Amino acid sequence: GKSLLAGLLAKYLKFLGKSVEHFSLDDFYKTYEERMELLKNHSYLQYRGPPGTHDVQWLLHTFE
Repeated sequence: GKSLLAGLLAKYLKFLGKSVEHFSLDDFYKTYEERMELLKNHSYLQYRGPPGTHDVQWLLHTFE
């Protein structure tokens, strides 16, 4: 629902002539291999979603 709404809003704003960048937080997960390393200390970090499973540095670099 949230991603769909964001996508529709981006399309509408582009239709109005606005400059829009649209991406999802899902695009910034750590790799499977990185999550397997995290798994050694925290069993819940194997899966995508919990805090700590996003690549924050990659996200910040993208914003720059």
